Amino acid sequence: MIRTRLRQPTVNGIQKYTGLMQTLKLVVAEEGVKALYGGLTPHMLRVVPNAACMFLIYEVVASKLA
Repeated sequence: MIRTRLRQPTVNGIQKYTGLMQTLKLVVAEEGVKALYGGLTPHMLRVVPNAACMFLIYEVVASKLA
């Protein structure tokens, strides 16, 4: 979420987010700690099945080679 904020373009030549710590503090102050977890569910829905497939393939290949 912080990375997304840092990529935002300038508005009228003014950059709202300038660095990691400044962005973190600003988001927590404006939106609360809960905002730091925005996008976590879609990310997990993308990452977890991929990791499960990777481990399954690893285990099948390892059992065939052993």
